[in-house]
Amino acid sequence: MGLEQCADKKRGNWHLRGISGGEKKRLSISLEIPSQPQIMLLDEPTTGLDSASAFL
Repeated sequence: MGLEQCADKKRGNWHLRGISGGEKKRLSISLEIPSQPQIMLLDEPTTGLDSASAFL
């Protein structure tokens, strides 16, 4: 999911930028996949992603 470059980044706060919105979206989806849920409900899963990432 292209998350290697953000592996060492902090989450961020008002003072520190941290990971981008698209990285947060990909990370949250990536964290759910290993648990192999029977159903995954995604609300606007491509919001904040570039076209190449959304195509994955």
